[in-house]
Amino acid sequence: MTYLVWLLRLAVAFFCFSGAIWRIKNFDTAAKDVASVGALSRGTWTAIGVFEIVFGLMLVVPTGWLGITSLVGLAATGLAIEMGLLTLLHVRHFGFSPKATNPGTWTFVLCLLSVVILVAH
Repeated sequence: MTYLVWLLRLAVAFFCFSGAIWRIKNFDTAAKDVASVGALSRGTWTAIGVFEIVFGLMLVVPTGWLGITSLVGLAATGLAIEMGLLTLLHVRHFGFSPKATNPGTWTFVLCLLSVVILVAH
């Protein structure tokens, strides 16, 4: 079970990190093609991206040697809330049709995985 939770933590961290970098670098293209991305400013998406990078790293960086053991729980909680809010934003623009082309599908899955990590932690 511990290995599965670690794999989930790595997967969520990877998707948060890669998604944040992609949105920051490709904001103009994404804002034109994806209505829900265009609904928020570049600065807002950059702040969301930085949040996802920091909290994604908090999921996987070992902190036991620092004496801080609650970072994983904090990161999973923060990401679950943030992904839940992003899901609502995407659903507002796309509806909730579970398709790979709907960003709400991806943020919803990441929200659920973050909750699983939180409960398992």
